[in-house]
Amino acid sequence: MSTSSWGKDLSGSEKIVINEHTIFQYHPKFESEHEVEIESKIRQDILRNCCNITARKTVIYPATKLAIKLANCTEDEPCNSLACPKCVRLQRLHFIETTANALWEIQDELVFVTYIPYQQELNNTNPALIDIPSIKDKFRCYLKNTGIEQIAIGCVEMDYDLNSSSWVPHIHFLTKEIDKNKLKTLRGKINTNHLKTREGVKNRPLHVKKIDFFISLIAYIYKFMWQAKLIKKNRGFKQKKVRLADDTAIYSYLLLDQYSMKDMEFRYGVRRNKNGLSFTHSAE
Repeated sequence: MSTSSWGKDLSGSEKIVINEHTIFQYHPKFESEHEVEIESKIRQDILRNCCNITARKTVIYPATKLAIKLANCTEDEPCNSLACPKCVRLQRLHFIETTANALWEIQDELVFVTYIPYQQELNNTNPALIDIPSIKDKFRCYLKNTGIEQIAIGCVEMDYDLNSSSWVPHIHFLTKEIDKNKLKTLRGKINTNHLKTREGVKNRPLHVKKIDFFISLIAYIYKFMWQAKLIKKNRGFKQKKVRLADDTAIYSYLLLDQYSMKDMEFRYGVRRNKNGLSFTHSAE
């Protein structure tokens, strides 16, 4: 078992009880109750100040309404908004726990995949026009039409790329390692539609990586902290992510408020109910 800033590597470990305590133990970066209280107040201030940020009446009213919703959120009466850091924290704990329990026995066989549908990239500060259900459905079709049968579980996320001033949606998910021939076919199907969508830029719509830190990676998938990617100055260096500018943040909070965590989750061969996950495809 190895450790890093990500947490602890659990490959080969005996089954552990996965709960809030062990999530903190194996993923030290998980947000505390105090941190989400602070973040909630920051978001409320940004939303209340929207009239100084934008003159659009279509934004001011829902932003003010959402600020009140976050302010009134309590442990006894949660608002259950994806824009609420306090509610997201509690939902993350549940989703991380249930996903880790479901995948525990096959964790050594899993890979971490990122799918970026460049055709859905939106050159606008408002991400509302991005069709999240369509992104998930389209990728399920890619998997099905390629003959991939193993389960996949993950989430839709969005970054605001300051290089292109656009929202870039993507799906992070875990699946068992894909057969090389099927992976080649899958890349071919995806590349046909995505390689030439950005002039002068080499697109890589499908990334596949080995995993090391099981619980931390699941926590990363279910994070729901949309951020901005800084302008890339040097090729080969990873783009650093920072807080969204207030005007862009308002739009992201309003969009998140329209969805549930289950809506944002990507499932292939998997069902989620109140008790956790069940497989409709074989996990073997």
